Amino acid sequence: MFDPGIERTVSVWGKPHKVTVYRKSKTVYTVTGDYMGRSIEGKGSSHRSALRAWADAARYLGNHGPINR
Repeated sequence: MFDPGIERTVSVWGKPHKVTVYRKSKTVYTVTGDYMGRSIEGKGSSHRSALRAWADAARYLGNHGPINR
């Protein structure tokens, strides 16, 4: 199954950010998008929970600066 993804806009600290939602399987969704020049991915068991995971990761990055890996 090929999922081309769906573009959505997520608001982080009052600013809109474009992200793409992919359905990987029946209960796995991923969201990818850039925030502060870094690519972030969020995962969840639903479309909404994956978007929330992405927004939470972006807010964390916005509060704590770049994450060193």
